[in-house]
Amino acid sequence: MATKAVELYGTQSFAGVDGIHVTDSHDVLFIVGSGTVLRGTPVVRNSSTGFWTVWANGGTNDTGNIRGFTREDVVLDGSDNVLGGVMFAGELNYDDVVLPAGESESNLKLALVGGTPTLREMNIRVSGVTGVR
Repeated sequence: MATKAVELYGTQSFAGVDGIHVTDSHDVLFIVGSGTVLRGTPVVRNSSTGFWTVWANGGTNDTGNIRGFTREDVVLDGSDNVLGGVMFAGELNYDDVVLPAGESESNLKLALVGGTPTLREMNIRVSGVTGVR
C-alpha cells in the first residue's frame, strides 16, 4: 500500500490559536479511510496494524487508550495512508478536544482521566475536566 503525498509545509502558528499548545509532536501514518480527522481529536496507534486512527471507547488492539491528539486537521484518503501530525506532549483544554463520532462525552472523559499510562505521565496536560491524573 502506498503513502499519499501530502504537503506538510505551512505558515500557520499553532501556539495561541486555541487552547491547544503543542510542545512535542511527530508526523505519523494514519490508516486508509475517509473524511477529516479534526485538530484536537484523540488518536491511537493500532497495535496490530501499526497505523494511527481515531480513539474508540473499548477498542481492541490498543485503540481504546488515547496516545495523543491531532495537531492539525488530517484529511484521510480512501486508497492510501496519509501522514498527519500528532501531539505527544503539550497542553489542551477539554473544550478543544474533539468528541469522535459515535462516542459519548462520558466515555471520553473517562478515557482522558484514565489509561495506562495516563496522559499526564505522557506529558499531555488536559485542563477543564475533573479527575485528570
